[in-house]
Amino acid sequence: MAERMILHGAAAWAQNITSRQKKLLQTIQRKFLLFIIGAYRTTPTTALQSITGILPLYLRAEQEAVYVRVTRLREYEEFIPEDFEPKDPYLRQHPAKFDLDNRINLSLQNTDF
Repeated sequence: MAERMILHGAAAWAQNITSRQKKLLQTIQRKFLLFIIGAYRTTPTTALQSITGILPLYLRAEQEAVYVRVTRLREYEEFIPEDFEPKDPYLRQHPAKFDLDNRINLSLQNTDF
């Protein structure tokens, strides 16, 4: 819900996002990501975005701006699909719930040192 409110009118303001705007959007998104995950406040924002699979807000704003310009305003927008990385389908569960103890074999297999 908050994302939709923030991205409202992105076609008008998100064409050339400055580094200051990116930082502001990341600050806003960070608070929500910390609440969603329940992580420590020292966790990096990029790690929070990776764990949740949520794109950074500035990328969503640029995506929304391109979508509006192409579909509604019928403007030509040149972009290369290879520039955008798809969401990783293997990040389905939270890393804390990943049962690492069962995946590591602690028995000594080769004792010839």
